[in-house]
Amino acid sequence: MRKNFIERIRTVAVLLALVLGFLRASADNPTTMFILGNVNQYTSTDWNPLKGVAMDYDSETEKFTATVYCQSAINYFAFATELNDWDSLNNGNKRYGSENGAWDAHEDLTDDFDSPVNIKQGSQSSFYLPAGVYAITLDVPNLKLTVSKRPCKSPLTPLMRV
Repeated sequence: MRKNFIERIRTVAVLLALVLGFLRASADNPTTMFILGNVNQYTSTDWNPLKGVAMDYDSETEKFTATVYCQSAINYFAFATELNDWDSLNNGNKRYGSENGAWDAHEDLTDDFDSPVNIKQGSQSSFYLPAGVYAITLDVPNLKLTVSKRPCKSPLTPLMRV
C-alpha cells in the first residue's frame, strides 16, 4: 500500500513539473510576432507600432518566419509580440531589435545574409536592409535572426507582394 502511494506521489510530481515547465516556456517565449517598420506595404512614413506584418509561428521549432519585400534604398525594421503603442512595447519588454543599443542605432544586415545575428529583447534599435525580397527567420529562444535574400524582379513594386 505504501509503495503504491509513493508511486502516485512521484507520478503527480512528474506531471506537475511538466505543467510548470510548459507554463514557464510559454511565458518566456511568445507565440505571436510582428515585423514593424519598412516592409511590404509600409514605407518610412508608416513606422507605426500599430501597423506590422504578422509572422508565422512553428510550435515545434519555436521559430517565426515571414517573407517580405522592401521597396526603399534603406528599410528599417524591428519585431514586437503585439501591435500596441510605443510605451507598452518598450516598457513591457515586448520588442526585439538589434543589440546595438539606442533607438537611433541601426544594424546593417547586408553582410550577414544566411548567417544568424543576435537580437535583444527590449531593444529599441532596429535592423536595415536594401530593397529586395527576404525570408526572415526569428529564433526567440536563442535570440537569433536570420535573413536570406530571395530572387525578385526589378524594379520591385507593391504588386509583387509575396
